[in-house]
Amino acid sequence: MSNKSPVEIGARSFSAEQRGVLTGIALAVIAPPLAIAGLLRVLADIAPVPAVAFALAALPLAACIGRIAAYRFTAPAAIDGSVPPGDAALGRLRAILANTLEQTVLFVLALLALAPVLPPSLAALPIAMAIWFVIARAIFAATYAKGAAARAFGFAATFYPSLLGLVAALVLALR
Repeated sequence: MSNKSPVEIGARSFSAEQRGVLTGIALAVIAPPLAIAGLLRVLADIAPVPAVAFALAALPLAACIGRIAAYRFTAPAAIDGSVPPGDAALGRLRAILANTLEQTVLFVLALLALAPVLPPSLAALPIAMAIWFVIARAIFAATYAKGAAARAFGFAATFYPSLLGLVAALVLALR
């Protein structure tokens, strides 16, 4: 059986790439809570400073901007700010930047909503989440060129914690 052939799951047929994406998503549902819980234990005795979480959240975005600037500097056809046709490397860097910007906005909104309603025992949670956000964004960027299945974990490992943070903020605020 070819790796590209579809596989029936229920009434749906999934390609190898789609199955890879599902695997990445499944791992991203499990890994972030475990990692964030571990980080919370490490940060338990540190007085949380909310600005640290926001500064950490901005690092992947700054890294993406810096990578594009460095690439443009070394690519004569792209140094003027244009997007040369057929420049796949610049296209990938721009896609990583766009996704990182989207994820950063969602994550920062989650932090802004969550931080004020957290009980004191979880005051370090935004910092733990931000450390995980940086790690997951690095994984996404490092695996992006390898395809959807490879980058699915990094994407989902930043998206789901942000979504969970927003839901938790609503629950805590409305109780």
